[in-house]
Amino acid sequence: MYRTGDLCRWLTDGNIQYLGRTDHQVKLRGFRIELGEIEHALVHDRGVKDAVVTIWEDHTGERRLVAYCIPATAAPVKTGNLRKVLQDKLPDYMIPSHFIEMEAFPLTPNGKLDRKALPSPRGGDRSARRDAVAPRNPTEEMVAGVFRGVLDRTDFGMFDNFFDLGGHSLMAARLMAKLRTVSGLDLPLRDLFARPTVAGLAEVIDGRSWLAQSEAQTYGADIREEIVL
Repeated sequence: MYRTGDLCRWLTDGNIQYLGRTDHQVKLRGFRIELGEIEHALVHDRGVKDAVVTIWEDHTGERRLVAYCIPATAAPVKTGNLRKVLQDKLPDYMIPSHFIEMEAFPLTPNGKLDRKALPSPRGGDRSARRDAVAPRNPTEEMVAGVFRGVLDRTDFGMFDNFFDLGGHSLMAARLMAKLRTVSGLDLPLRDLFARPTVAGLAEVIDGRSWLAQSEAQTYGADIREEIVL
């Protein structure tokens, strides 16, 4: 016998009906995650007074970890610092995709945390970097647009790591497939692991485009047409 954490009830016909869990354990991409473990790591950071972590499902069905944090001081929560703190303590699959700064958490009439009333992470991340670098050329703008579509977020700069922004292997494959479509180039998945930022991938695409054009011009210059006089 062991305690699973699952809440069920035994029906009169002998079947067991699953009602949910007695704790906040979730399953994400095959991994069982204790949300309380992430919250515990966050509140041990001096810049965080309180934290809540939950699973958020977007319109595409993609499920992601989202952390809601109340800062300990008047200074805003720094997402990069929090992500680094968690990376030093937890495996990658337990790192939230979004960090939302809040003044207070929503409560039920009984004074308990109302997880269902937590705001959507889309456009609500007030802890987003204020110094994020914007696209500087058409290629970066194109790559950034694909990043936004795959990650379903806009709070990043040209030098932010795709995987630090919440990307994982399935999203990586989706990202590169879309980049191959919009660029018309053969972009293997290893390019993303080697250059996991918008700026890096934009340089790869510009370099491959220039090489393809040069090869086409060279091939055209070698063609000779014989004319019989």
